Amino acid sequence: MMLSTQARLGIVFFMVLIVGITSLSVWNNQIEFVPLFEEKLKVEDANKITAKLTELGAEYRIGANSSEIFVSPTDKPNILLKLASGGQN
Repeated sequence: MMLSTQARLGIVFFMVLIVGITSLSVWNNQIEFVPLFEEKLKVEDANKITAKLTELGAEYRIGANSSEIFVSPTDKPNILLKLASGGQN
């Protein structure tokens, strides 16, 4: 059974549309991370802070040189307040 040229183009268009929507959905769901602090940290300090962030259940990323900590921009103010208060609510 041979498909017409129009049917083949329709199938290709549909496949491209599905791939495009899937790619857009994945890209849109990626979380942007921003530095938790403006200055670079000593590795020892970064280690203590990441231990506290883990204890708080905060999502974070560590920079390539281990002296930067990145968090979600929407979580940053709350994280800074919790760190300043010693992690207490």
